Amino acid sequence: MAAKCSACGFHYKREPGYFIGAMYVSYVMCVAMMMPLVLYCMLSGVPMSVACLVGFAQTTLLSPLIFRYSRGLWIALDLVLSPIEPRDFGVNRYY
Repeated sequence: MAAKCSACGFHYKREPGYFIGAMYVSYVMCVAMMMPLVLYCMLSGVPMSVACLVGFAQTTLLSPLIFRYSRGLWIALDLVLSPIEPRDFGVNRYY
């Protein structure tokens, strides 16, 4: 992921450990994508071991793909809760 926006210069990493919250967003996204498949497997009579294996495979394959999206959602949520300040566009001391 880029360190800052190429158009406006906004620094994505605002402080050390900033993206730890993105892990929670990623977890919620993985569960939301996995649940329909697992529910389908459970309702159609597929053995639970197969449903768990399919859910694990799906999560393993999708986690790297949603990594950037979870970071983007985390930044959007953070910007809603704490608006941009002029210091967010300047030189960041954490790089």
